[in-house]
Amino acid sequence: MNGTLQAKIKDLNRKIRVSKFKRDAYSLLGHSEKVREKEKVIQELESKLMKIKLDNAI
Repeated sequence: MNGTLQAKIKDLNRKIRVSKFKRDAYSLLGHSEKVREKEKVIQELESKLMKIKLDNAI
């Protein structure tokens, strides 16, 4: 993998971690609508990450 691809993967992983942290915080505060929104964002980010990994698998 080249450096640009690794940077994209690292960035997506960071965004997923931050989104999960925010989702957990909203969950503790009882904001169920925000939790659902974050779940959707996490799912989209994980899909992007998986697509990048699959497209570059040999």
